[in-house]
Amino acid sequence: MGFLVILVALPAVLSAGPQLPSAASKAAEGNSAPVLNRTFSLEGVRGPADRTGIPGRLDHMAYDSPTRRLFIACVAHGSLEVIDLDAGKRIGTIDKLPGPQGVAVAGRFVYVATGGDGRLNRFEPGVPRSARSVAVGEDADNVRIARDGKIWVSFGGEGPGGLASFDGDTLRPDRKLGLPRMPEGFQLHPSGEAIFANVPAGKRSAADGTVVGLKRSTGELLWERRLTGRAGNFPMTLDPAHDRLFVVARKPARLISLSTRDGSILGEAPCPPESDDLFFDARSGLVAVIGGGELPTAGDPGGAGASLDLFAIDGAGRPSRWSGSPLPPHSRTGALAVDRRTIYVGVPASQSRPAEVREYRLPD
Repeated sequence: MGFLVILVALPAVLSAGPQLPSAASKAAEGNSAPVLNRTFSLEGVRGPADRTGIPGRLDHMAYDSPTRRLFIACVAHGSLEVIDLDAGKRIGTIDKLPGPQGVAVAGRFVYVATGGDGRLNRFEPGVPRSARSVAVGEDADNVRIARDGKIWVSFGGEGPGGLASFDGDTLRPDRKLGLPRMPEGFQLHPSGEAIFANVPAGKRSAADGTVVGLKRSTGELLWERRLTGRAGNFPMTLDPAHDRLFVVARKPARLISLSTRDGSILGEAPCPPESDDLFFDARSGLVAVIGGGELPTAGDPGGAGASLDLFAIDGAGRPSRWSGSPLPPHSRTGALAVDRRTIYVGVPASQSRPAEVREYRLPD
């Protein structure tokens, strides 16, 4: 396993800032689309197509506000790439990772879930050869950090799955919450015990998806919502100040708003296809959906409809499309940097250009 050396240790992660009221009247304003500021080249980041059919696929990212660095899990290439946003360039690589998928930053540590071996890896970039890891479960995927310092990871592959937590300092296993299938996107309520998870019927299934609310200390089911007629619910984001949860289903492509109290559906709207990340921006009250366009099929490279779309949320929690900017094909993951008013979007390599990360300015 290769290691990145960064001389400055990572200080504690700051909060994303105060929750502000949702933008109930956004749809009536001048609808500013996200503006492309700059791009960061990821020269040499490639890789074969996986089950999605996307060559060189990029997976999730993490933004670290104190160091102003961006960490990109390059699942097809088997690396974690690091961009210094102030310097405007890539500054390091952690390579030879077996399918890096989820990534999160806390304190001086970077946590990476690797689906190829089902493990959670912890790196201290300021110290060479600092890697530690612990077994999670098959297809270890998304990573979230709770306010108590616990590291939560989703796992499951094609069979039963769940959510596992670990002590951030020792990586000692804390608890596992079992689910009938692998949870994809999940979120931790910042001020309570609730954990919310998307539980689609399968990676390629067209069957109804499910969203659940659980008590993280016991795994007790708080509520369960079946998304009748909607499948492939992968990404999820949270607006805790207004008790709202946002998920995206892929079949058909819909942004769905739910109540965190009981899982009731508040509203939904069409959105870009094949989304793997979405974010709630408390400052503007907008939800941002990154959709990579249609998947490749035999004789068709796919990617049609790729877009970064913004949605206004009205007082009842109902979403409506506000504006959008087209994206290169298969750009479907990213990170929100609230303090910079930007969204970063991962763009896999094509025949005409290397992989890159694009920085888009958000409206205020």
